Amino acid sequence: MENKEIQSSHPAYIIATWFGIGKIRFAPGTFGSMFAFPLFILSHYLLCFGKSESSFNYIYLSFLLVLFFIGQWASNVYMNKTGKSDPGEIVIDEVVGQLIVWFAAFSALAPSLGIFDVLYGSVSENSQQATVESLHELFTTPAILSGYIIILFPAYLLGFILFRIFDIWKPWPISWCDKNMKGGFGVMFDDIFASVYASIALYLLIMAFVLFFVPAPEPIVLPATEIIQ
Repeated sequence: MENKEIQSSHPAYIIATWFGIGKIRFAPGTFGSMFAFPLFILSHYLLCFGKSESSFNYIYLSFLLVLFFIGQWASNVYMNKTGKSDPGEIVIDEVVGQLIVWFAAFSALAPSLGIFDVLYGSVSENSQQATVESLHELFTTPAILSGYIIILFPAYLLGFILFRIFDIWKPWPISWCDKNMKGGFGVMFDDIFASVYASIALYLLIMAFVLFFVPAPEPIVLPATEIIQ
């Protein structure tokens, strides 16, 4: 069979291999997931385009959908030019899948840090447009920054581990998609299922941690005089 190549400067090569990370011979998928983190941190700037938690979620999901189709295009071009079918060096699927899991972790835990209330105003107030300046100010606030590191970073690490487990294990229907869905869509879609499994498992673990290890707030007991009044 003719040995086909694709130029490393080709946009499809850059995207499909995630700037060449996929060319790492040992565990390229794991490294692809790991090196999705800089993009995830940069994607926090999408908070500036929202006016509420729900609008931010819609914007971020739209961002992920665009990345999915870009990844599908890049994977198709890469496979057509190299003559390979779902080669290991394509890791844009791991990048998008990992972003989904980290977004799920952020959406589950960010409200407890007051991130959305500070940026957009509380539910009882009029919503406000976040700015780059307000975002920088938010994440340089010691209480917010320390809470983000202490609470969210462990969740991101756990989400990374869970996604790699499901992506490698491939329980049904991931295994079915991997065998039967071809082309760029098939390359991307099985990792979407893996990210859904990982997100559900991560959410359940977070809820279990809160239930068993986070003490319930002390009930407020009014003085007897206030009760009589």
